[in-house]
Amino acid sequence: MKQVVYVANSDSKQIQVISINDKKILNLIQTIEVHGQIQPLKVIKKYKILYAGIRPNFHILFFKIGSNGTLKKISKIYITNSINHISSDFYNKYLFCSSYHGNCLIIISLDDKGIPKNNVQIINNINGCHFSKVVGKNNFLCVTSLKDDSINLYKFVNNQKIVLKKHFIIKTSKNSGPRHIVIHPNINIMYSINELTGNIDVWKIDLNLNTLNFLKSININYINSKNNFWSADIHITTSGKYLYTTDRMHNIISLFKVNLDGEIFNIKNYRTEIQPRSFYIDYYDKYLIVAGEISNKITIYKIANNGYLKFLMDFKVGKRPIWVLIYKLNNN
Repeated sequence: MKQVVYVANSDSKQIQVISINDKKILNLIQTIEVHGQIQPLKVIKKYKILYAGIRPNFHILFFKIGSNGTLKKISKIYITNSINHISSDFYNKYLFCSSYHGNCLIIISLDDKGIPKNNVQIINNINGCHFSKVVGKNNFLCVTSLKDDSINLYKFVNNQKIVLKKHFIIKTSKNSGPRHIVIHPNINIMYSINELTGNIDVWKIDLNLNTLNFLKSININYINSKNNFWSADIHITTSGKYLYTTDRMHNIISLFKVNLDGEIFNIKNYRTEIQPRSFYIDYYDKYLIVAGEISNKITIYKIANNGYLKFLMDFKVGKRPIWVLIYKLNNN
């Protein structure tokens, strides 16, 4: 089982590559300096490329991933705004770059090797555009509008000039601030984390009408749901059995059990790194790694069969680690 961790250290302007193994657990194998504050990371395994957003000279760097997970810079493309998240469509033909401060979604086309060709489309007036997630085989794209308390839905169109057109707007509760999204791996259920209220909204995905139907909302803190929140990230295991979230106000990871129908139940909270903005679950549902934006460390936990987390070790990284992801090497 060979995997690597990529950590984006914004203030020290570097990407660190850290191997995961069952003996030493974490081991630094590469540090790459970049010219600017690095923010979101995205890997497309099909192309073996890592994409990294950089500011203030706004651009995206492209790195080829080697057989051992190390990175080699191959290209870059300039964009109009700072971006805080990168996703791709089902067929890996486009990158969707969310700009919270630019209030827009930047769409970049990729060639058959994953290299960017040009900026195809910019969708403006998405107030606090924070995250995008494709549903199905390009059935539609969900884009969170944090400042407008909405999830905007866009349909794919067969047009050389535009990729997406607005389809529907789903309103969330007032002053909730929808931030990140995950989709259940086995059933048509979606979960969105609200930054300002600490709630997870549960949605039924309707692939016939290409829309979402609200089911329920549950708070991440089962002890006291009236506290202030600054929730950040959300992920679900590949088995679909357990869902986790982080909150930067309380410095916690929240664990939810997921029933067969997609209903979630908060069963435990864990104190973790200071300001846990980003975390990731490995491909085998064995490890969870969280980055502390203020503590300048990452912590790795073992995921037990019941979803509970066991602390294994923490690991000093660069300054202000705001993004972390795990990549499975091809020789597994």
